[in-house]
Amino acid sequence: MRKHSVMGTNILQTEYTTLKLLLLLTYFLNTIICETGDCREQEFRDHDGNCVLCKQCGPGMELSKACT
Repeated sequence: MRKHSVMGTNILQTEYTTLKLLLLLTYFLNTIICETGDCREQEFRDHDGNCVLCKQCGPGMELSKACT
């Protein structure tokens, strides 16, 4: 009778470890997906991680301070 109790405990520990690994993998995959390509074509990611629309400059103003 004691052998069944130990065997049941080992199965629970294995399932618990598998669940922890699955949760960690899900977290890391979500982090990677959110960091790569979340912004649209005319947006960039600011220092807080938010997508911000790029400022649109007129022709010939791309490198001038008037457009920054």
